[in-house]
Amino acid sequence: MSDDEDSLPEIGGEYTKLEVKKKSPSFTESEKVLLLELVSSKRNILECKRSDPLTIINKQAAWTDLEGSFNLSSDVIKRTAAQLKRAWENLKSRAKTEKAKAVRSAKKTGGGMAEHVLSKQSELICAIVPSQMTSLQNDFDSDSIEIESDKPADRREKFPDSSSRKLSTSSNDSATSTKLNKPLTVDKRSFVIQMEEEEHTINMQILKQKQQYEELKIKKLKREMELMELESHKKLKLLDLQIAATNPVQHFVITAPDNEIEIA
Repeated sequence: MSDDEDSLPEIGGEYTKLEVKKKSPSFTESEKVLLLELVSSKRNILECKRSDPLTIINKQAAWTDLEGSFNLSSDVIKRTAAQLKRAWENLKSRAKTEKAKAVRSAKKTGGGMAEHVLSKQSELICAIVPSQMTSLQNDFDSDSIEIESDKPADRREKFPDSSSRKLSTSSNDSATSTKLNKPLTVDKRSFVIQMEEEEHTINMQILKQKQQYEELKIKKLKREMELMELESHKKLKLLDLQIAATNPVQHFVITAPDNEIEIA
């Protein structure tokens, strides 16, 4: 036994070996572009914020379909749906970080050249999920920054009295509260409408299937009646043939007032 083998710990009479997990190759730029294109085509499903069972099932199906579309390309490494989803989340996270740096840089420059500029890839991600990037957007345009003047009149315009500030703050809070509550109400209403539409569609499909089943039953009954009628005609014809076979010559009796004449 070698010195290396002697140094291995022994458990249950067998040597334990360290298993090195093989890391999957990193995504190439072309793979990232393809992934973003596929995610963009299914963003309404993949980035839906609802967590009901139907939405979860739709998301899983969308990722499975996206996996198939991705792996159909000849210049990519085969990836699983879980790997593609993890890569998409990482790309979003990097885009958010770049967006935050770009916003802070724009505020510091005062309208000059920003130190941090969004990459084309991050711009595309921001376009795919703009709602997730709105909190990072700048509240003002760098070109609209005004240089304060030393004139008292300008300072009075820029800094109104306390009562005006309180009124403005109160109105802004009210407007903000309305804006925060309105999307929730609209989203809830749209969700209810969507569920009702899906329920109506399912009920219509069930009704259509029942109608088709009844039509098939009617056709089956008509066919059975036709077969019974055909069988009845066959039996009558067979009976006529049997009667004709047993009585080849028929006798007719003519009754006269005085005598009966039999005609063969």
